[in-house]
Amino acid sequence: MQLLSDLGALQCIHKNLALTPELWWQICCVDRWLRYHDPERELEHWRIRLESLLINLSEKERLEVGDRLQLPKDSLQRLAQISQLQTETLPALAQAQKLSDKVFALQTLKLPEIILLAAFSPKAIRHNLWCYLRRWQFITAPLNGSDLKELGYKPSPQFRVILNDLLRQTIDKKIGDRPSALAYLQTHYPLT
Repeated sequence: MQLLSDLGALQCIHKNLALTPELWWQICCVDRWLRYHDPERELEHWRIRLESLLINLSEKERLEVGDRLQLPKDSLQRLAQISQLQTETLPALAQAQKLSDKVFALQTLKLPEIILLAAFSPKAIRHNLWCYLRRWQFITAPLNGSDLKELGYKPSPQFRVILNDLLRQTIDKKIGDRPSALAYLQTHYPLT
């Protein structure tokens, strides 16, 4: 990367790209996270590293470069959405009072988005992102939709509300096993 920068190759991608110490750190961060969280290389690592370069450009510029380089649709979507993720997700994580708030703020994001966010986040937020990828995303409630049906709950839009609430309570350690989940259901969602 240093050689490419010295040869002026980054300016071939875009005239405003320069390998600053901050940009170098971001690329190294993305590389470390990719190696650790995607060891099977299911993602195209080179593409995520390229996206981390382009994120340093304005949204308009990064999309123009992405189009010119004929990046796939998912890359272009990430490049378009990263600013919104930075302004919405990062403050939500910083202000979250409960662990469940952090998990729910991240659960719709895909691995590449989380890795790119990590490279542009303060240390405390990076720690939250790391914990989400390593542990928090794997927390499950003691009851699922099939359990609710067996208990007599009719499938409805409220199913999602109940399941999300059970998951939140589990994440926040208010319930921890099937009996406590059943008791919570009886108290908060009694069958009529």
